[in-house]
Amino acid sequence: MRYLMLSETNRNSYAVNHLLHYSFDLLAQDTRSLSIRYIHNHYVENISMETLARIEHYNVSYYGQWFRKNIGVTPQQYIHQLRIDEAKRLLQETDFSISDIAHQIGYKNQSHLTQVFKKLEGLTPNRYKKLKNI
Repeated sequence: MRYLMLSETNRNSYAVNHLLHYSFDLLAQDTRSLSIRYIHNHYVENISMETLARIEHYNVSYYGQWFRKNIGVTPQQYIHQLRIDEAKRLLQETDFSISDIAHQIGYKNQSHLTQVFKKLEGLTPNRYKKLKNI
């Protein structure tokens, strides 16, 4: 299909070229579900299962099953992983305190960040920062 579309662009037809560019744009769009996109845009906030289920037009219990089947983890685990990935980036690229990072990524305090970080990464944020700054 890509080959056919590219060969059509050589015909110098304005309408065909416009249609092909439009098609390429559609193919390049984000194909993640609406709730996944919402999570990526709002992971620093407190996101409820009700909100996510409403976005996908599911009831809450079905949404949790659907999410786990499609993503492989629960929505809460997914959110924690996004937050920890951002924490790791901030630990490597900034001099922010662990407490500041915790607040920036949506945790109420440093101890909650440390607890989740250690569970997912196997070490504390302080230890991670020291290892990455060697």
